[in-house]
Amino acid sequence: MSSPSPYSEGFDEPTILSVRDAMTAQLITATPETNLMEAVMVMNNHRIGSLVVIRAGKPVGIVTERDIMTKVVGRAVSALDLRVADVMSTQVTSIIEDGTLKDAARLMTRYGIRRLPVVNKQGDLVGIISSMDIIREFPDLMSILSRPVRLAQL
Repeated sequence: MSSPSPYSEGFDEPTILSVRDAMTAQLITATPETNLMEAVMVMNNHRIGSLVVIRAGKPVGIVTERDIMTKVVGRAVSALDLRVADVMSTQVTSIIEDGTLKDAARLMTRYGIRRLPVVNKQGDLVGIISSMDIIREFPDLMSILSRPVRLAQL
């Protein structure tokens, strides 16, 4: 006998609510020392928009397509001699794997980001969750993700 659909009558929210259930666990990462051109090629080859930057298994930054566009391409800087550390964002907002999808959506909205590294209780990187992962699992959270960030929330 199959279990009822999380969207069937009698359910207000999907049964899958934890970040762990919706995150991508198969991660492609970089280190701060990774050559930026190598990182760009990895992102292109895997069709991903970011790499979590780790040191000793813990997230220390994230490098996104936007970082590369604004800090390299937009300034007409050559990426050949740059390292990921030269362009990565070091203010990493992450979420614990036991967090809820609603918590993840609120963090993304508050900080104007689309991806959150997921960590365990020890702070080790265990996955990443994107706004699209959340919408796929819980379409009703689209309203949280599409809200403008209010200064009062910051």
